[in-house]
Amino acid sequence: MDVMGVLGESAVVTQGTITAYTTPAGKSARIRLQYRLVAAANSTFRVLVNGCEIFRTAALTVSHCIFTTNALVFNDAATEATVTGVTLALTVAPFQTEFFLNENDTVQYVIGTADLTSINFQVVGVALDIA
Repeated sequence: MDVMGVLGESAVVTQGTITAYTTPAGKSARIRLQYRLVAAANSTFRVLVNGCEIFRTAALTVSHCIFTTNALVFNDAATEATVTGVTLALTVAPFQTEFFLNENDTVQYVIGTADLTSINFQVVGVALDIA
């Protein structure tokens, strides 16, 4: 059966590599990334799609809110209060680039240097039966 919507998500804030989604056996997937995080002092953040690094940050400023918009995979707002939804640039939304996954491919994020204060990381899209 095909599945559409939030395929995987994670709210893990501790340092390390976190797998937010693994394409199930017998499926392929077309996905987009959507997340919102609040950085702690010197946190670093990377996103990997099937081992391919999509982006990485330098050390993030404490309390900065980092999120995806339709046009940006990395938008750095001064504070959480900056994310108002008043304009497209201040609205959390799935990043417009689509990624294509085969069965057992993964979407991961990596937190380095210091734990985050908070994160909501989602993999959104559709998983289709291969056969």
